[in-house]
Amino acid sequence: MPKINWDFPDQTVGSDEMHCTELLNDYYMYLHHVNNVSTRGYNILDLVITSTPDQVKVDSILLPEESGIISDHNCIVFNVKTTVRAPNKFE
Repeated sequence: MPKINWDFPDQTVGSDEMHCTELLNDYYMYLHHVNNVSTRGYNILDLVITSTPDQVKVDSILLPEESGIISDHNCIVFNVKTTVRAPNKFE
């Protein structure tokens, strides 16, 4: 959806693109797209969408030959900050 303006979703044009941004905004507690780097030509094909953008960081964009996968577009490497709670011990 190349007509989506990820920086300003309200300025998005195109009916499909507008529907997509409305779904992200209305039904999923406003999800954020955190990748603003094109992954094929000038298009952002690969999306990293999260409800906690401060906990997700795009680390790098790899060319297909660097990622070890067969693809015609680049690969996104991203980190997710998370915590894990230890399970309760049963006695």
